[in-house]
Amino acid sequence: MARGCRSSGLPEAQRDRDLPQVQPERVDLQGAQLKGVNLGGANLKNADLTLTNLESANLGGADLRGAKLDRAFMNEAILCNTIMPDGRIEYSGCLLPTLKQLLNAFEQR
Repeated sequence: MARGCRSSGLPEAQRDRDLPQVQPERVDLQGAQLKGVNLGGANLKNADLTLTNLESANLGGADLRGAKLDRAFMNEAILCNTIMPDGRIEYSGCLLPTLKQLLNAFEQR
C-alpha cells in the first residue's frame, strides 16, 4: 500500500506528497482530498474518484480508463498524456507541446 494510504483511500494527502507508485486498480477514493498530489503514471483504472478533490494534482501519464469522476474537482489538474475514463488521451497541462499536438496543428493549416 502506498505511503499515507488507508483502507478508505487517502483522505488527507498533503500537497507535496508524491504517489507515482500507486497501482490500485478499482480503488475507492470517493471524497479524498488529493489537492496537489503527484499521481503521475498511476494506474487508476476503474477507480471511484467521485467527489474527490484533485485540484492542481498531477495526473500526467495516469490511466483513468473506466474511472468514475462524477463531481470530482479537477481545477488546474495536470492531464498531460493522461488516459481518460472513455479511453481518449488528454494533453491539457503539458508544459511543452507533444508531437501529436504539433502534427494536429500542422494538419489544420
